[in-house]
Amino acid sequence: MLPIIKRLVFVVVFVSTFIQTGLAASYQAKMTFDKSKGNISELKWKTETPPVKIEPFTDRFRVSVSLEGQYTRKDWNLVWNNKKILLNRGGSGQSSFRFDVSLTNKSGVLVLTAVGPLGEVEKEKILISIENWEVLRQGSSEKPTQRYSFTPGLSLSYISYQEVRTDVPSIDYSAISLTAKINYLHSLFSQRWDIGGSVFFTLLPISQTPKTTERFLGVNLRVGCVLPKIEEPWRFSILVGWYYVTTFVTSNAFGFKNMMGPQLFPTLRKQLKNGDMALGYIKFSPVSTQLSLLNLANHELAVGVSYLHPLQNLHPLSFSMDLSNFKLEILGVKISSTTVSVGAGYGF
Repeated sequence: MLPIIKRLVFVVVFVSTFIQTGLAASYQAKMTFDKSKGNISELKWKTETPPVKIEPFTDRFRVSVSLEGQYTRKDWNLVWNNKKILLNRGGSGQSSFRFDVSLTNKSGVLVLTAVGPLGEVEKEKILISIENWEVLRQGSSEKPTQRYSFTPGLSLSYISYQEVRTDVPSIDYSAISLTAKINYLHSLFSQRWDIGGSVFFTLLPISQTPKTTERFLGVNLRVGCVLPKIEEPWRFSILVGWYYVTTFVTSNAFGFKNMMGPQLFPTLRKQLKNGDMALGYIKFSPVSTQLSLLNLANHELAVGVSYLHPLQNLHPLSFSMDLSNFKLEILGVKISSTTVSVGAGYGF
């Protein structure tokens, strides 16, 4: 199973990187050097037209410029904004660096300082300007009022399904499938309450053993609140809701129909300094048929993590990994199903 998961991760990362490269917008800044203020010896910039980023930051958007270069002077350090710049020292005496400079106007002045081992000081003054600032300013000066997210996506799933029966031979089914998923989330009441849901469906089995095809359809509906004592950049929410799941199998050879039940769905989110977001969740849902009482032994337990990267058009690109385990005993048939999924989505 582990080699299969590694292959799935490789394919999703490759596809996601290709999508992100194609969707990212292209903005550039210009660096103008003030030679009258001197320069820093052995400092080389990767480009004098560095890329510009627009990313969410607290309650508004931030425009920043990504600066990269090399500084090869031994035992010297670079300082900006009273902080030492991290130098990634490699072989042959090369030391690379990268840092972001935020701008609130069309142009800004960067003063970089080099400090030697005996206290020697060299300075370099740079004017950073953005020609298309008026276009970017509309996004950076306004608060993001959108309180909902709609994220369709695709994932590759490894499914291991077993049925143990007393009257007929047991079923041992496994498959690699393409799964479609749609997530929706809406924030209410000063963004302290969330309501949302998700739908997933097995679109296309890529390979399966035996050749019988099994598809899953699942629907989640949730509502919950954000714990107020946990402050940004962390956000902890507890949601409850309803879960429905069913299977579609060739000739009804095995599977189950119309299982449902309540669910508990706590989530933890962290907003990173660069505007990206990391999330994790746990889901527990006891399930039954419409006519039977709930039994905690019949349940789905799932965990997952995801990473969201806002593109320069402010739409997030998401990467996720999920693991779920489904257990059910009904009419003397014991069912166990484990699914591992890795996927990517694009948010609106």
